[in-house]
Amino acid sequence: MKNIYSNENETRNIEEEEFHHYLKSAERGDSEAQSILGYCYRNGIGTMKDEGKAFSWYLKSAEGGCIEGQYNLALCYEDGIGTMKDEEKAFQWYLKSAEGGNIKGQNIVGYCYDNGIGTVKNEGKAFQWYLKSAEGGNISGQYNLALCYRNGDGTIKDEGKAFRWYLKLAEGGDSDAQFNLGNCYRNGIGTIKDEEKAFQWYLKSAEGGNNLGQFNLGYCHYNGIGTVKDEEKAFQWYLKSAEGGNISGQYNLALCYGDGIGTIKDEEKAFQWYLKLAEGGGSDAQFNLGYYYDNGIGTIKDEGKAFEWYLKSAEGGCIEGQYNLAFYYRNGIGTIKDEGKAFQWYLKSAEGGNINGQNNLGYYYDNGIGTIKDKGKAFKWYLKSAEGGCIEGQYNLALCYRNGDGTIKDEEKAFQLYLKLAEGGNNLGQYNLATCYYNGIGTIKDEGKAFQWCLKSAEGGEKFGQGSVEYLYRNEISYVKKNKNKLEHQCINCENLNQINNPCSDCKLNEIPKWTSGNWHVDKIIQMTQSDENATEWEIWRWIDYSKLKNIEYLAEGGFGSIWKAEWIDMPEEVFEFYKSNQVALKKLKNSQEISSEFLNELIANFQCRNKYVLPILGITQDSMTKEYAIVLRHMKNGNLRDFLNQNKSLPWIERLWLLNSFISGLEVIHGKGFIHRDIHPGNLMIAYNAELAADIFNGLRLKINKEKWILDLLYDKKSADSLMFLNAEQKMHNLSEDEDLSSAENTHSEAHFTSKLLPSDCKNFHIDNLNFDNR
Repeated sequence: MKNIYSNENETRNIEEEEFHHYLKSAERGDSEAQSILGYCYRNGIGTMKDEGKAFSWYLKSAEGGCIEGQYNLALCYEDGIGTMKDEEKAFQWYLKSAEGGNIKGQNIVGYCYDNGIGTVKNEGKAFQWYLKSAEGGNISGQYNLALCYRNGDGTIKDEGKAFRWYLKLAEGGDSDAQFNLGNCYRNGIGTIKDEEKAFQWYLKSAEGGNNLGQFNLGYCHYNGIGTVKDEEKAFQWYLKSAEGGNISGQYNLALCYGDGIGTIKDEEKAFQWYLKLAEGGGSDAQFNLGYYYDNGIGTIKDEGKAFEWYLKSAEGGCIEGQYNLAFYYRNGIGTIKDEGKAFQWYLKSAEGGNINGQNNLGYYYDNGIGTIKDKGKAFKWYLKSAEGGCIEGQYNLALCYRNGDGTIKDEEKAFQLYLKLAEGGNNLGQYNLATCYYNGIGTIKDEGKAFQWCLKSAEGGEKFGQGSVEYLYRNEISYVKKNKNKLEHQCINCENLNQINNPCSDCKLNEIPKWTSGNWHVDKIIQMTQSDENATEWEIWRWIDYSKLKNIEYLAEGGFGSIWKAEWIDMPEEVFEFYKSNQVALKKLKNSQEISSEFLNELIANFQCRNKYVLPILGITQDSMTKEYAIVLRHMKNGNLRDFLNQNKSLPWIERLWLLNSFISGLEVIHGKGFIHRDIHPGNLMIAYNAELAADIFNGLRLKINKEKWILDLLYDKKSADSLMFLNAEQKMHNLSEDEDLSSAENTHSEAHFTSKLLPSDCKNFHIDNLNFDNR
């Protein structure tokens, strides 16, 4: 059996029988043999292992002036091998070996001075010894010298020299240096920035087994740094890095599994990696693990465990974990509700810079939740949150300025904040900006801008904005209504006044078409709609030249005439913008070559009943061949109620009730104007229904309910006898066969047609609110 003894200068094979030869030489005072003998006893080579004897022979060798013996003796004192651990003695013997030229000792002496181990910390001396070790060819010394130059430790910072030492080591195959050289090229440290060279050195480092190099190589592949973006290769290198124990690699690997980046999405594997990291103390991983338990991702949903991991994450300093922990305490999720603790964790997250935490902390101070009420502190935290970009913080700050809460009242600052929110698309900010313009709060009163911002807010789904738009219409105070007949319009963007005959290029308001039907009665009705101050731009009727109607398609026949579909090719832009389509329906009237007084009264009644719940008329036209007049209506792509229900047999009850509400609202408009509808049936009830309705309901859109408890139960998913009745009926509808016709029993009279007339005198007190629903 042969063992190997080596030092910096030579390598020797030691056979067991040679041990006695070294022993004799050592006993005669040979310091080199004494060092070899110490090595033999330390490692059990040629004799029984004996650390005490190893120490004794190293001591004799060191005292005899053997540099290698001095170095090994220092190791014994450093690690407590065969003697008591003693860092000061270890340093002294490392120093002796270093002064004798031992390059390993020189590097360690530098390290001792660098960190104050066994001696007083001295970065200047550390640099000098690193330099000696590096110049002697010691790799560790060269690496430490590069760090000194890079950071300016014990010498003047010189990134160029740091780069050259890293380059020397990297070319020699050192994977750590290759990694650092990649960083130098990537960030332009001591050399010209070159991402391709950075990628190449990361590659060498990674292939050499360096975990940091593997991680950075994955990062380069993921982001396309110095190479073509390749998520699959990124995943593979993150995997290698993770398996090698690199924490960042493990974290990114979990992200890859969680989002399916470069691999098949596997939330269970993502969960397992987060669990490994979390158990190791990683606060970010603990937060993600809490999130996975919170939402049942890759594991069973468990709010108690989510709370525990959010707590660990928060205690570890993760700001997001602190914020979520506060939310859990605030709502009693996975723990007992405790607003005092919620306040404390919102405070920590806020102090850490979490803008949502800052806003919530402001809210807690504002309302005295979990702490003493303090409007001044509330304002301070709202301000920080707002400056950080939190929309809710900006909104609350605006309220503070508007009402003078915790600060001096400043309506102009409130207005500016609302303006910023509104221009950023925030619907509540748009609504409040509208109120500022309407009431002259922080700005000049401007009903036109008030209306426009109210309209934007309403279009975005803001319920207050929607209610305000209806209020403005109902009370005839909007800018659009009051100024319909004036020969000027103001653009909300450029604020210029523009003549109709010379429209602004930005707002592109077009001149109202002239009345060119050729029929005095029809022109008179069109003129009536265009001169009505209460009519909005999209409620005005127009004479539409039949040649402007293209792709005319027959749809159905009725007692009144026929229904056709067409495209209005020169539809005014403001009408198109409102309806988002140029599809129209034509209602051609039988024998209408001559206009009757009954037909004219019908048109007038339609105009008086205009409302979003009543099918809108866009204009009137005349078939160029048959000379029949036709009413041009908005095309309802979902058709009538009968056809719609046949095509959507499993429509949820909540949406059926919404449709019912819209029909009732339409009737309320008609009745409120003193008319009745004399031909209500599913074929005459048209649908404005669309795919956005479900999302609107989900986001809070609700029917106006009085005392109909059964509807409330259904809306808010409360399990009651009433709501279960609807849900059971819905289940039965799901079970209907595809070819079953829900309206098969319904018959429509062949002469059925749309007519409206004034209510008789005995019906004057009839109102839609008098209708009662059975609550059973």
